[in-house]
Amino acid sequence: MSLFLKEKSEVFGVFKKFKVMIENEMGTKIKAVWSGRGGEYTSAEFMRYCEELGIIRFLTTSYSPQQNGVAERKNQTILNMVRAMLKGKNMSKEFWAEAVQCAVYVQNRCPHAKLNGQIPHEAWSGKKPCVSHLNVFNNVAYAHVPAQQRTKLEDRSKKLVFIGYDEKTKGYKLFNPVTNKVLVSQDVVIDEENEWNNSTVTVKSIATTSGSSETTFGSPASERRNLDNVPARQQEVSNEEEEPLQPRTRSLQDIYNTTNKVHVVCLLAESEDVRFEEAVVDEKWKKAIDEEIAAIERNNTWELSELPQGARPIGVKWVFKKKMNAQGEIE
Repeated sequence: MSLFLKEKSEVFGVFKKFKVMIENEMGTKIKAVWSGRGGEYTSAEFMRYCEELGIIRFLTTSYSPQQNGVAERKNQTILNMVRAMLKGKNMSKEFWAEAVQCAVYVQNRCPHAKLNGQIPHEAWSGKKPCVSHLNVFNNVAYAHVPAQQRTKLEDRSKKLVFIGYDEKTKGYKLFNPVTNKVLVSQDVVIDEENEWNNSTVTVKSIATTSGSSETTFGSPASERRNLDNVPARQQEVSNEEEEPLQPRTRSLQDIYNTTNKVHVVCLLAESEDVRFEEAVVDEKWKKAIDEEIAAIERNNTWELSELPQGARPIGVKWVFKKKMNAQGEIE
């Protein structure tokens, strides 16, 4: 289990959460704590809390971290792994928390000499963990996109980056270089032969709060405009032009009432020889049109927006076809 801190002042609050979590899981009490002599460990509030609960405090002498050799050695081992992971994969140091979590997760599932070859996770929980899901940090991963989050013609998977394991769910932690966010997914296929090349990505910041389900990173350099060789005056104009445009929206019913011509000819099969102008004045066809529009609005199929400059529009056309029942009669 990994708990990350943004500042040293958070030590006391995180320790209280850690104490409740451990005691609830193991069914026993914390009897003693061995730590350094830093102010974050020796604050009056922290010391008083331990005294009230009968927790014995052991402190190292000043400038003698070797007295707490077990913790210091483990920290050194983890940091060596993190440096190797980030440097070896050419990743920014802002991914340090994800690398630490991944390194600790793997170490807890590897045999340890001090445990006579037993796995730390097994010694702690009494259960031998499965390791078939372990993968290489920074490999390319393809995550399934649920049907509720895509249209029929959109890709059913997204190309992401594997950056670790989620300790709260049975899923992988994946980084999306396009949106610069971290998500958790179970339906993932990892390409073990390819790794992500993040040379075109600049990471600005990372949120590592323990309660968040989504982590936001900086913007990809490939999506930023190259203004190195642009005069200063032209840069000012460009910034003004980059202000987001307010989309122009119209209801589908309004489009239906004002449409009087077809913009695109579609390849049709077994369609009726009925034009829109004819159908709109026929009560039966008009009722069918109204039902179709109501279904589209109810399902939020699409919305109207401004056409981007240089893009070509894709038109739509009404297709009229009689629906038959099992007896061959028109429904």
